[in-house]
Amino acid sequence: LTATGKIIGGNNNTANGADAAVLGGFSNKACGNYSNVAGGYDNVACGNFSNVAGGNSNLANGANAAVLGGFINQAIGTCSNVAGGEVNTACGNNSNVAGGSNNCANGNNSNVAGGFSNCSIGIFSNVAGGGSNTASGGFSNVAGGNNNTANGAGAAVLGGDANRACGTVSNVAGGCFNTAIGTCSNVAGGYNNVACGINSAILGGTTNTILSAHTDSFIIGSNLTSSASATTFVNNLTAQGT
Repeated sequence: LTATGKIIGGNNNTANGADAAVLGGFSNKACGNYSNVAGGYDNVACGNFSNVAGGNSNLANGANAAVLGGFINQAIGTCSNVAGGEVNTACGNNSNVAGGSNNCANGNNSNVAGGFSNCSIGIFSNVAGGGSNTASGGFSNVAGGNNNTANGAGAAVLGGDANRACGTVSNVAGGCFNTAIGTCSNVAGGYNNVACGINSAILGGTTNTILSAHTDSFIIGSNLTSSASATTFVNNLTAQGT
């Protein structure tokens, strides 16, 4: 029993916060008022009402923050949470990192479900998995893949590699090196495609571009560049009937 907190078991533990508790483990510290460390090694609960359930070298610094386990995880924001994994950080208020490694949830109400080196920066943003993905727009989402970025508000990248959804409510479904810049634009797949026009879409193929002046246009094929709005561009078109 310390001056203000309680130590139930373990070794070299410290409970300094008012009504704080360390239940066991080794070299754990409960510094915040009403904070708790359940066990593990070298864990610290500094925020008021914070909790570290176990693991190694974890930190719950925000008020009502929690780290459930893992290694070198940090819950910094108010009501933030890191469920496990290693070297994960939840900085935003009400943010969450469910697992994986080297992930960060910086935006308020943001989430990273897993994977590695992923970061959710925008408010209510989400990265579900994959590697080196970033959701920086508010309400943006990256479902998976690698090196993908959702910059626009409400933008989404579902997978693939090195894709970018920059426009508001834009979408890249997959492929590689594709970019959706226009508001409500879409690139379904393929390689090195760019949809700049509002409400424009590229079905797939390679090296296609819809210019920003050409709204409501559509490309099916490869190596095509738009020349008008509200137009569908194709390489060749064959229609068969009975």
